Amino acid sequence: MGMPSILFLLLFVLLQLVAFPQPAARTSERWQCQIIFGDDFGPVNTYMDMAWSDPTHFMAHSPRGGDKRVVGVVKSKLARMLKKLPKKGRLLALTEGRLEGSSGQDSVFAKLVMPMLGTSDIRARRDGGSIRGGLFKNGERIGSISMSRADLFQRTDYGALYPKLRDTIQANIYDQALLDTKAWRTFDKKSTRLAKRAQDDVEYFFGTSILIQELPFSHLNLLFMEETPSLAADPNERNVSIRMIDSTTAYMDVESFGGSAQEMDSICSILLSGGSKTLIVDLRKNGGGGLDSALPFGECLATDMMDAGYFVTNSWASKVTRPPAPTAFSTLPISRERTTEAFIEGLKTSEGRHLVLSPRKDGFKGKVYILTSTRTASTCEPIVDAFKRSGRATIVGENTAGAMLSATIFKVEGKYHLFLPIADYYNADLQRLDQVGVKPDIEVKADDALDHVLALPR
Repeated sequence: MGMPSILFLLLFVLLQLVAFPQPAARTSERWQCQIIFGDDFGPVNTYMDMAWSDPTHFMAHSPRGGDKRVVGVVKSKLARMLKKLPKKGRLLALTEGRLEGSSGQDSVFAKLVMPMLGTSDIRARRDGGSIRGGLFKNGERIGSISMSRADLFQRTDYGALYPKLRDTIQANIYDQALLDTKAWRTFDKKSTRLAKRAQDDVEYFFGTSILIQELPFSHLNLLFMEETPSLAADPNERNVSIRMIDSTTAYMDVESFGGSAQEMDSICSILLSGGSKTLIVDLRKNGGGGLDSALPFGECLATDMMDAGYFVTNSWASKVTRPPAPTAFSTLPISRERTTEAFIEGLKTSEGRHLVLSPRKDGFKGKVYILTSTRTASTCEPIVDAFKRSGRATIVGENTAGAMLSATIFKVEGKYHLFLPIADYYNADLQRLDQVGVKPDIEVKADDALDHVLALPR
């Protein structure tokens, strides 16, 4: 092909490009992103690499390689092979993003995909260079999201933050002997490395949560909160319901012991006025709570004085032999506190407490069944254990979670808090429940527990 022909061909191609506009090239830019879950978890600061396919459609991902920074190269490769992590190790994704409306004041719709939390819908507004709106799941608002090219937050120095977290744990952990174990030294080493690698709150939170799971105790969590929450029970919370299954059998569903004494008292009044001879208590979805609700529950169903065990702090643990002798528990005072808030404050300034349930004179005298699962945890477990050991109730279902320590929240710096166990627990037979749980009297799958009880003669 001669030079005139080549020039003609190039001219033809250029004319085609002018005559027929081509799709805009995909542009990519890094934005800052803040997410708040519920009313009190957050803000969680992260980065999103925004990619626009045209002026109204986009997608985004958190920085690639996040899995390597969180769990290391070897584990991340294995997890990717098993398809347990997203492509390229990106921990967050925005999909199906689109703008609708007038320029500069657009409605924004997208989906947020997060490990463990699944997919949430985003409904927001774009105002200039920022996007602000809500997160929704099944139509219910579960949080909020804000995005901007800059100026939402300053990056946290996790390398400087971690020593403060470690100091808080070391000063308040229920037994400082745990800090001399191989498990703790491994946790400390890996946490130091994570703090140097993490780029944002998402990576630091997921990495810390994974490392915590390797520790031989429960109730340690990293929390993001702008204000340290009160431990006082909310009288407006609704965690308990009751209904009649038949003319003599009541079913009480206790989803949490996080409610108030007033709520539990009202439920017990319904029970005591209903003439039931059998009560089925469902704790299968109950992850714990506090004394405000648990004490009136236990006292309503107890028929005799019931020993609910011992809560012991690091000042106690520093003095006793291992395993502790029975006499080591004899000096612990019986708890007189009626609220979680007062109980925690008492533990902070003492060696511990002995918990005893006193029955109500007008309490329930009928037969009691308690349904359990591997999710039945924390405050539930001393109750389940005490009712089982006393013979007051028949426990049906699965072994409980084995997550029984007494914990509270400490502010470390800014929004960074620790939920930290300050007291160990021993039952009336001086056995620990943490990492062990309570074995049911009748072992069946949790999903079958209610049907199993209903099939029993009553």
